[in-house]
Amino acid sequence: MFAHAKKRNLFLTGMMATGKSTIGEVVARKLAYIFIDTDAVIERQLSLPVTEIFAVHGEDFFRRHETALLPEIINREHQVIATGGGMLTNHGNMAAAFANGLVILLHAPIGVLVTRLSNATDRPLLNGFSPEERLQEIYNRRAAFYEGIRHQVDTSSGDLERTEEEIITLYLEWLNE
Repeated sequence: MFAHAKKRNLFLTGMMATGKSTIGEVVARKLAYIFIDTDAVIERQLSLPVTEIFAVHGEDFFRRHETALLPEIINREHQVIATGGGMLTNHGNMAAAFANGLVILLHAPIGVLVTRLSNATDRPLLNGFSPEERLQEIYNRRAAFYEGIRHQVDTSSGDLERTEEEIITLYLEWLNE
């Protein structure tokens, strides 16, 4: 399934604060690929930050926009796509990503994510909750999807250069399978 994708894209997914956007941008630059952050695209399309989209319209509305965006994105190739953490927890979205590139899960322990998010004000899924409990709850809901992703990279060390190299190595090996 992995080596026979229709297009040569690289999807980065995982929990918030695992580094999808930061790492994805650098990986795209090193591969000379286009970088797409799906959250940023939706913010531009709706002229609202994600926090306001969630506050005004709710999570289901946001997820519908993610699902509608995916076919537009996978029309092209040679892209590094940082998905929202929940985008690929939809069976159809996950299948579309696998059919159009390599999917890599970025992960780190909940404690590391809590530390990274300690000053965040732009994470609507955490508003009004204990970050540790909420992150664990979100992870538990997504675990079955995340565990089904063969290629996984631990970002807990914070060593961006090592993480980028590991992702690029996985991707190049996948291209050559």
